[in-house]
Amino acid sequence: MKITLKSTFSIPLFGIMVLTILLSGCTTVKKPQVAVKVYQDEILRQKALETLTSWRINGKLVFKSPQKKFSASLYWQQKARYSDIRLTAFLGTSIMKMQSFADHSTLEADGKVYHSNSPEQLLYQTTGITLPVNELPDWMKGASKDYQQHQLEFDALHRIKRIKLRDSSNQMWQIDYLEYTHVEQYQLPKKIRLTGGDINALIKISQWELNPSD
Repeated sequence: MKITLKSTFSIPLFGIMVLTILLSGCTTVKKPQVAVKVYQDEILRQKALETLTSWRINGKLVFKSPQKKFSASLYWQQKARYSDIRLTAFLGTSIMKMQSFADHSTLEADGKVYHSNSPEQLLYQTTGITLPVNELPDWMKGASKDYQQHQLEFDALHRIKRIKLRDSSNQMWQIDYLEYTHVEQYQLPKKIRLTGGDINALIKISQWELNPSD
């Protein structure tokens, strides 16, 4: 006796099942995650940050003083002793562009270009803003070049929580690190508050790029 078995699967349904089996056997290739380095003490972390000399950030700056009050987009590129800092208004209008080299600085504002050997003096004379510019590249990445001399407070992960110091003009400054973020193997600042005298500045960093090619 001949028995004929009839399949209950339609061709479209069978194809779907085969495709499902094939796909279930595939594994998604994930990009390996870089482990975030947690240091055993503050000094080791500070020394590691000293090797990070090339970076670029995008973010926002809110600045308040008796003379000035504004909010602007912030672009900052740092390569060793060269820095390029740009402030842009909401509609894309350039507020300021300052480039600092090893031996001189230039600042563009209001359609004019200014030059000086001191970036701090240049910033004050052209904009009326007083900031410890020479210290800023270290502060932006959560480091202090004179970490053994400044008044520093650290959190449980050995990151700087607060810096207090006096600058060359005897002005007292306080830098509070309100939030950090993971960037490759580093933990870098995401929100920084800078206060000194009647100056209050808040920096919110939306993007870090380490060792940019351009």
